[in-house]
Amino acid sequence: MGHVVDIMRLKFRSGASEAEILKASDQANGLFTTMPGLLRRALLGPDKDGFWVDTVEYDSLPSAEQSAKTVHEKPGVAQAYFALVDMPSLTFQRLTVRGEAVG
Repeated sequence: MGHVVDIMRLKFRSGASEAEILKASDQANGLFTTMPGLLRRALLGPDKDGFWVDTVEYDSLPSAEQSAKTVHEKPGVAQAYFALVDMPSLTFQRLTVRGEAVG
């Protein structure tokens, strides 16, 4: 245990197509996959109200903290993705996994 999950709940800007969103998310994956401690990133949604959930799971809190620092130091890499986000809708949580089941 001890994995950390960053959870962003968000909407994308009006007019952003699903194809644009997925392309920008895939481009951001290029950065995330280079980060030590990354276990998984998933983009889920949208729900009936237009919200998406973007989750990033790390092996530890230090890995999550370093990842956040890297994203801020290399804004161009994730810029296309965040340019599509309706920023007022975005909420962020960082939680520690306390239990899990794996099939």
